Amino acid sequence: MSFNAKVFRVMIISSGDVSKERDTIRSLINEWNSANAYEKKAVLLATGSDTYISPEQGKRSQEQKRGQAIKDCDLLIGVFWTKIGSSTGKSSIDTLNEIKRYIDMGRPALLYFSNAPVHMGNIVEEEYDKLMEFKDEHKGHPYARAYGSISDLQSKLRKQLSRMSMQHEKKMGAGTTKVTATSHTTTKPYTRVNKGPMKGNRPSTKGLPMRERLTDQAQRILLETDASVDGSIMKLPTLDGVLILVNRQSFVEEDKGRKVSSWEIAIEDLTAFSLIKDTGYKGEVYKITDLGRQIAGEIRKNQ
Repeated sequence: MSFNAKVFRVMIISSGDVSKERDTIRSLINEWNSANAYEKKAVLLATGSDTYISPEQGKRSQEQKRGQAIKDCDLLIGVFWTKIGSSTGKSSIDTLNEIKRYIDMGRPALLYFSNAPVHMGNIVEEEYDKLMEFKDEHKGHPYARAYGSISDLQSKLRKQLSRMSMQHEKKMGAGTTKVTATSHTTTKPYTRVNKGPMKGNRPSTKGLPMRERLTDQAQRILLETDASVDGSIMKLPTLDGVLILVNRQSFVEEDKGRKVSSWEIAIEDLTAFSLIKDTGYKGEVYKITDLGRQIAGEIRKNQ
């Protein structure tokens, strides 16, 4: 059953020394969505600094995108141990300054600092010192907490998400994105233009134009992704299955009796054809490729 929902953008600031913590935060956000998305008509959309890192982009462009993402998010979650962000040097200090500006504006944030022992010989002292200054500045504030283990972080974040995520809805409202979830009844749920690369007993598609090898659903997602500002797709687990968010629209499957929805198949097809790529490496965040934009243009010309 489709429903309207507000999407709250959650920015996760972390670095390589807290990768397990980052995975824990994403899992807890998915857990929150599964338990609350339908009832509260709200979805927490997790993204992180790693989402804005691409070998095709220059360092300055990556920093600008990361800074803009912090400004535009509705909730910021930072987790720190010995490093500040995804890299050392000026960009790391800039990340702290962006967080400070965000908090000074009264925007909702949750900061976690690890109490795990630090081996000083393995760290960048200048960056570590800046991080400790940052920690001291925010010590005692209700949004800043220390944690001793992954399970401790999990327990504290779960409680804080439950307590504050919707409590701050009015504050976050100015930055939220209204998403209309539709059943797309004009598109036949499981009709394929031609069979794609998915497993199963399907005819060969060799020699056919790429656009003719895509399902109606895959074409719709590709066109919406190409038309979006950032060319991204979010795939989020829910209690009823999967919620796919593209260009301020969500795609959900009405028929709950099927184990895999047509929209999930569309994502897998687009990935297999290299029209989109998994940038988060967890099957949650996808970006359109140059080939994807080319095929989207061909689809539009032939509509």
